[in-house]
Amino acid sequence: MKIQPFCLSNGYTNTYVASDGIEACIIDAPDSVGPVLEYIEKEGLSLRCVLLTHGHYDHILGLGEIRRAYPEIPIYISKEDISFLEDGGKANRDILSYFPGMTKEMNLLKTLPENYEFYENEAWKFKVIRTPGHTMGSVCLYSKDEGVLFSGDTLFEGSIGRHDLGGSFSDLRKSLSELKKLEGKTLVLPGHGGFTTIEREIKSNPYM
Repeated sequence: MKIQPFCLSNGYTNTYVASDGIEACIIDAPDSVGPVLEYIEKEGLSLRCVLLTHGHYDHILGLGEIRRAYPEIPIYISKEDISFLEDGGKANRDILSYFPGMTKEMNLLKTLPENYEFYENEAWKFKVIRTPGHTMGSVCLYSKDEGVLFSGDTLFEGSIGRHDLGGSFSDLRKSLSELKKLEGKTLVLPGHGGFTTIEREIKSNPYM
């Protein structure tokens, strides 16, 4: 599997294209996803789906642009996080209302697609690990064969995601305890910041 990372938008959100040389999926979709779509076209890949680690605005504002380019593409999210996308992203509008100067983000929420698929146990080539805490529907996407974990905003290099925007600290701690059970050499690709490994985080992350 080839993984191409991108860091996009004012929120410096990591998004990824995972591919097998023929098919591909996009993991998380911040705004300004043009370079992601250009890469997929340049590489001649067949986009199969978009996989969202959670529903916060900085991970979903590019969905409208992706759906315009690929009108039939399925977009997956946890059922528990659908309120971030439904009704013009109402739950996200509520969050953004606390922050001044978010006009662009508010406008992009109006472009969100209407139809979504809910995760089961697997999605494309990944096992779906339910990791509530950052949001109640947060997931991590894991491939044991590839030794890689897309951790969204559940686990960062040396830190964890915040839990005060629709999440729970106690749930987050339980989710981290599950991630500790993965093989130590597993490469962790987070929603923000640098890459790390499970082993490194167990040794140095105070929350692990």
